[in-house]
Amino acid sequence: MEVALELTRKGQIAFQNHEWIHTEMYEQIASRIDPLKEKELEVLDRVFSAMEFVYDPWIRELSDDTKEKQKERLS
Repeated sequence: MEVALELTRKGQIAFQNHEWIHTEMYEQIASRIDPLKEKELEVLDRVFSAMEFVYDPWIRELSDDTKEKQKERLS
């Protein structure tokens, strides 16, 4: 069984803004420590990827907790 999901228009906007924020943040950080050699940029990219790997599940967990608390209030 296969399930296909699509984001709503609001979900698409939220996703695009999330991606834009990450890009802007990384570019601003990198520009503060310029000039970087190619190898240094590769390391920085790995660091940013690791940060996303750690933070994204944590943010989802916080979001789920918030949703659960909202449901409890409505009960």
